[in-house]
Amino acid sequence: MNIEILAGIIAKHTAETFGLDFSVQSMETVDSVLNEVNDWSKAGKNMLVISLGCYIGEILVRETDGRWCAEEDYAGPLWKTWVEIPSESGTITADPFVRCRKRIKNGKADGVAVWVKVIIAMANNPAIMAEAV
Repeated sequence: MNIEILAGIIAKHTAETFGLDFSVQSMETVDSVLNEVNDWSKAGKNMLVISLGCYIGEILVRETDGRWCAEEDYAGPLWKTWVEIPSESGTITADPFVRCRKRIKNGKADGVAVWVKVIIAMANNPAIMAEAV
């Protein structure tokens, strides 16, 4: 199955499960969900990372004209995929699965909502990207 299709299906199911609407503002809810999983099992956290990672990635794709990518001929776990976002200043690579894991491990310091907003701003405003480099 194509990574774009698979991620889209998982993202849609995740949105329905958590009452999310594919808006940038929904990232606040995603942060809240990720804040509550410290006592979950490793398997439970992994499932949540896959689900919310697909959801976050889909928002990035929709908001920036990005696309899902994976290693050539890769058919393994979804967390070996990422989103590439075109920008006048160069391609931005965003890994929503790694960001979810960082959010779980480090808490609010690695929040998803701010991360998504920064990536969207960088993609839509090349001057921001140039200043960041």
